[in-house]
Amino acid sequence: MIEIIENAAQVLVAGVCLVLSFVRFFRQRDEAWTCLCAFYGCTFFAICYWLGYLIVFGSTPRFFYVSEMGWAASYLLILVLVATLDGQRAPEPPVAAAWIPIIIVIPQFVLYITHGDIVLNVIDCSLMAAIGYFSVRGILTPYKEGLAGNRAFHVSVLIWGLLQLAVWTASCFSTPVSAVLYTVSDFLLTASYAGILACAWRVRP
Repeated sequence: MIEIIENAAQVLVAGVCLVLSFVRFFRQRDEAWTCLCAFYGCTFFAICYWLGYLIVFGSTPRFFYVSEMGWAASYLLILVLVATLDGQRAPEPPVAAAWIPIIIVIPQFVLYITHGDIVLNVIDCSLMAAIGYFSVRGILTPYKEGLAGNRAFHVSVLIWGLLQLAVWTASCFSTPVSAVLYTVSDFLLTASYAGILACAWRVRP
């Protein structure tokens, strides 16, 4: 029952974010908002499939690739967005700390492949490592004048990525503690989708 509530909350939040980002895109016709609309769209439909299966069959989807493809597409889209914004920074030497997310993802990947599909984990972890890399660069390096608001967006994406890892990690275990951590992380992840949209309003192309 709790998993249905968690997924229903994500469907609601992702759906609202999709509508709001589409309205913003329709008004501005900006490429960044195109990516954000697609990001929320992929997320929304992936979770809808997962939630629908849970409600009808009472278990997680047997053909989970349907949702996984949607989530992988959403990761790629947010990566494109943070990488594009990264190119708007003031010239600056590479930030060594940007490699920390990649270092964090490596042991997580080793854990994940012992509990799930290798190919999907290669794709998801590679995209998440790249998202973390560009997000940290965006947080720690200066922007050109008038673009400082873009840093908040990178912070929101980094938090979202860390919560994704927390959910994935908690799902690898079957203890009461991991179940609580999974639930808490999943609700925080739901909130982070709204946080990304709120911070996106401050982004300057």
